[in-house]
Amino acid sequence: MTIGERIRLLREQNNVSQTELAAIVGTTKQNIYKYENNIVTNIPSDRIEIIAKYFHVSPAYLMGWETNDDKYSLSFRKMLEIELSLRPRADLDRFNALINRDMPITLSEACSVAEALGVSLDYLVGLQKSDAQSDEFFGMFSKLSGDQKKMLIMQLKGLLTNE
Repeated sequence: MTIGERIRLLREQNNVSQTELAAIVGTTKQNIYKYENNIVTNIPSDRIEIIAKYFHVSPAYLMGWETNDDKYSLSFRKMLEIELSLRPRADLDRFNALINRDMPITLSEACSVAEALGVSLDYLVGLQKSDAQSDEFFGMFSKLSGDQKKMLIMQLKGLLTNE
């Protein structure tokens, strides 16, 4: 992937127009177009730094010298794999691209995934630890039918309100 492709991908992932990025960088929309389409490949280093800082990646990542897998992205991918191993195959197919891609995971993507899986974002990025008993419980819970899950939840709510 070229620097221009990385810039375009980051811009599109973050719903930023070429005009908006140009204003942030201090250049024109035409220059952003030229960067993204590899017409201009010798992008001034100060502009690379501004783009990298804006999208929360390193200049080395933009240049293709590193993959930008910070500890949160790595933890997110690892926890996502664990969560998906406990779920039906359809979930795995839906999120597999996030696990295997060589791009940073945006905050909005991470929040959407956490919401879809019914877990906290803190858990997916490794800030909230689980324990073996919780993992075992959720593994068994995921194998229950919909009716069985509802019954178990009602029983647990009853136990908690009777304390």
